[in-house]
Order: sequence, then C-alpha cells, then structure tokens
Amino acid sequence: MRSNVLPISRQCSSKEQRLLRALRAMNGRNAWPSHAGHLLEELDVDSSGIYSLARLMRAIEDELEDFELLGPSSPFVSRDELNLLAALGQPLEVEEAARTRARIIGNEEFRGAELIRACAEALERANVALRPRAPLKVALNPLDDSANLRVRPQSERRLRPVQVESIEEVTPRVRRLRLTGEAFDDFDPSLPAQWVLLFLGEGEQRNRGRIYVVREFDAAARRLTLDLVLNQEGETSNWVRSAKPGDRALIAGPRGGFALHEEEPWLLLAGDESALPAIVSIIAAQPRERRITALIEVEDRREIQPLPSHPHLDAEWLVRGESRSLAAAIQACASDHQHGYAWVGTEASDAREIRLQLTRMRGFGFERTHVTGFWKRGEPRYKDLAAG
Repeated sequence: MRSNVLPISRQCSSKEQRLLRALRAMNGRNAWPSHAGHLLEELDVDSSGIYSLARLMRAIEDELEDFELLGPSSPFVSRDELNLLAALGQPLEVEEAARTRARIIGNEEFRGAELIRACAEALERANVALRPRAPLKVALNPLDDSANLRVRPQSERRLRPVQVESIEEVTPRVRRLRLTGEAFDDFDPSLPAQWVLLFLGEGEQRNRGRIYVVREFDAAARRLTLDLVLNQEGETSNWVRSAKPGDRALIAGPRGGFALHEEEPWLLLAGDESALPAIVSIIAAQPRERRITALIEVEDRREIQPLPSHPHLDAEWLVRGESRSLAAAIQACASDHQHGYAWVGTEASDAREIRLQLTRMRGFGFERTHVTGFWKRGEPRYKDLAAG
C-alpha cells in the first residue's frame, strides 16, 4: 500500500466517510449518481450545498490532474482526500484558513477555491463536523507562508448599520421595507435571489437575524428593498408593524444567489409568499428564450402580486384551501418536463417532500434542483439558506 493511502475507518468519522463517498461518486462527467445526493441529503445538506459540492468535484477533476480520488466503495482514503476534508472543515475565510487551503489544494490559482468556501458553509449549516487534523496543515504540496488563496472579499460578512426609509403595505400580509445607509457603498447583489440577514436590537439584546431575499437594490440611492411576510406574533413582524422612518437595524450580506446554466431550456419556479421576492428576481433575470413555469401559493387572492413581464412565462397562483396544493401542482407540471431546472422555496417539511418528489419520482436529480425551506412550522428562528 502506498504511504499516502490509509484505512478510511481509522481516519474518518462516520459522517466524514459518508461525505467522502458522496464526493467520490460525484466525480466524473458521464453520470451524476443520484445516490450521492441521497447520501448528502441524509446528512441534512441542503440542495444548494449538494449542487455546490458537485461543482467542486467537477472543478477538481478539470484542474487538478494529480488529485487522488479513490472509488466510492474503497475502504481506504488518500492523503488528497483527507486534505480536501480538512479544507471543507474550515468555513471561515480567515488568513490562516486561506493559507491552509492554498497548501491543501497545492495551487493558489485553483478556480474552485470559492466553491470550497461555499461547500464548507453548506456543511456547517448541516452540522457536519469535520475533525481538525493538525498534521495535514502541511500537505503534500506545501506552499510558502506568503501563498494566498484568491477568494471573494469578505465585506458581505460585516454588519452594516441601516435605517428605515419607508414601510409600504403591499398586501395584507406583506410589508415592503426600504432601508438606507452609508454602509451600502460597496453593497453589490450581483445574482438574483441573493439574501441578507436582518438584525434587530443592539449588543446582547440583538436577535439572531432573519433571512430575507433582496427584492431590489438602488446603488445610487443606497437603498435596499425587502418584502417581509407578517406572522401573527413573530419578532420581526412585530417590529415591522410598529417601525417608522429613522428606526435603526443591521444588515449582513448579500449572500447566496441563483445562477442557472445557459443550456437549460425550461425553469420551474415554485414557492409560497416567503419565496415570492426570490421568484420575482429570478424571473426578471432570465433570457427571453427560456420557458418559465411559476407556481405560487398564497393565503388568499388579496396576496397576489404582479410578476415581471416575460414572453415565455406561464404563472399559476394557488390559493390555500381553494386550489390544489403546491406539491400537487409541481408533480403535475414536472411530469410534462424532464429537461429543465426546478427552484422551490417553501415551508421546510413541504420542501423536503417536494425535493424527494422531484429527485426520486420525477428523475430531476440533485444537480437540476434547488429546493429550500424558507421557514418551518413551530420554529420562529428556523434558518436555512433561502437562495443557495
């Protein structure tokens, strides 16, 4: 046995073994094995994270010819694979983590460096703990300490002080919140369906932050627009009901976003009121030749809002208690389209059911789906990455 191949059971925890086997299964151009996605889903990795991990493995295959990946059923693990797990176990882009990743990959120009960051965050959200391995900080191809990984500036992680400019009642349940501030100078939501964290309060009284998709951003006016769905007794909902111009808050972001490969001819967008800002921004960003089906579930007909104009948009509004369910509408729609991409945002348990429906019954595959729980019944602080 070569010195850089080790018994997997001695080197990896059970979660790490499952992750590693899924990563191995995703490597290769000819097929994207569905069981790899199911392995990751069982670890509670969200669909956007699964897709990011698939893209990372493609990038490794394309750019790192000497990177050693063993087969999914191999009882051994290579040093390269351990190094990759070590990189994925560091979600924060601090200087030391960047240097370590540069050593791990062995190439500071590796274009998948940003994918490593995204995948590490997806694993962190799923509570997949990857054990630190101090000896692996000096990997097979160490670079000197001046090496630095090319990553995005981390300005999106800082807190931006903002203030309320206006609040508008869009529908009985939706309030349009416009926020302004000097801290928006370098704010740049470059993708549709990017999101921010909205924090209320100060110091120890500050809440954990809630995720809201960017509805609109006016760079010249330094104005961010968010649409908030009111709950009966939600913390943020109560704040919005009593907020007035000049009230202060904090914003972190933008993060996430939605990017669709150009070759997909058809796009399915589905969700409830909480997903509507993302659906609106995605529709507005699509090329004119792409066919789009939008299925939107609302409380009653007063919650229906205008959608962006698109020559090939087929939209259906579903009213709870009057129309078929969102899951039923997706099943009927998806049965007529086997070549396309599905983006869904709704309640977490419903999202899981829809994800299984699309991937296991309709054969969409995890690489052609993005299904996210925007909220969860009974959990006022539920947090899932709303747009990837």
